[in-house]
Amino acid sequence: MLLQKTKRFVSALLVAFLLITCVAPAASASVAAKVCSSSARAYRSASKSSSSLKVPKNLSVSITAIAGGWAKVSCKGASAYMPMSSLTPTSKTKKYAASSVSVYNSSGKKQGTLSKGSAVYQLGTINGYVCVSNSSGSVGYVKSGSLTSSKPSSSAAKKAALKKAVTKVKKATVATSKVDRALSLAKQLLGRRYALSDNPPSTFNCSSFVQYCLGKVGISMKGTAASQAADGRYAKVGYSQLKKGDVLFFDTSGNGKVDHSAIYLGGGKFIEASHNAGKVQINTMTSWYKSHFKWARRPF
Repeated sequence: MLLQKTKRFVSALLVAFLLITCVAPAASASVAAKVCSSSARAYRSASKSSSSLKVPKNLSVSITAIAGGWAKVSCKGASAYMPMSSLTPTSKTKKYAASSVSVYNSSGKKQGTLSKGSAVYQLGTINGYVCVSNSSGSVGYVKSGSLTSSKPSSSAAKKAALKKAVTKVKKATVATSKVDRALSLAKQLLGRRYALSDNPPSTFNCSSFVQYCLGKVGISMKGTAASQAADGRYAKVGYSQLKKGDVLFFDTSGNGKVDHSAIYLGGGKFIEASHNAGKVQINTMTSWYKSHFKWARRPF
């Protein structure tokens, strides 16, 4: 009941505060706001020396003009002045300058420029203008259509993104070239004899074959199948992720330890120095090999 009486009294006073002088820009703004201070007052003019009345916190008003730290507010058709510090816009929306944008004050004078991508808060609309504020609360006006909801990419950002994409393609091309060269060399060694006491390129065991072929294209591999499998320098991948050039590791003895390595050719094929075959050969990922497969490393 007391609040209703207060609101009626405020409305009556605001009717008496109909403006004769104006601090607003030529075109009026409409910004929804609430009173944010329990000690806020509404004034007859844009001066704290003018007559005033205390207004309740959270009272909803419309800001129809902003200038010099003062807001011209409207409530139920009546108008008065309030300090901007007593008000919180409720229609505040983050926006970005679509390009270089001129910012004007309430008198229509240019007061600065927003660079492309600069963030501001849209408070409300003006006839042909948008009322905005920055993070510190400074208010200005920009032409309608000059703001966007998403931050536009700058030319520098576009150049950086393009450079990154080109670099990624170049790296992928180099990696593909290395893979093809390594696999080509490996195939040239088909039929070379398997020997525990290997003597590359005349004879190989499984890990020395992998080490030799990848070493020829600048990829270093460790000496045994187990140490190659544990080499954290290269990404560990599962069977479903295999790509050509990946180094495969198997537990052929079934004791849970890696004891064989090979190079994946793609399409379910791999090339290896086989102890059973006694030579370098191309083999297929049969169900037996799949069941003994542990993981792979991606050196390219």
